[in-house]
Amino acid sequence: MYVCAMYLCVCLLYMCVQKIERLKGSLHFIGAAPKAPNQHTVFVDSQDEVKGFDPAQYFNTPKELLGRTYNRPKQEQLDDPSTVVLPKHVSRPTAAAKKAEK
Repeated sequence: MYVCAMYLCVCLLYMCVQKIERLKGSLHFIGAAPKAPNQHTVFVDSQDEVKGFDPAQYFNTPKELLGRTYNRPKQEQLDDPSTVVLPKHVSRPTAAAKKAEK
């Protein structure tokens, strides 16, 4: 009985090792394909609008989040305390502090 249990453990361990090796073998494909650059086409009426174009204002998101290709929240979502969960060590800026920054 003890030998049977030991054999079962060795078989399970061997199966896990095989699965790990198989998964490691597929990792080299991650990031291998060249990514096409993400781009938005924004139509404007004049060259002045092109020069003065502010993507943060147009997409209504902070400049720090413009590089994100997914889940880019709007400024209203970030301002709403019910939608943003901050870590305990980060305090939410007050309205007075926001006005002082501007």
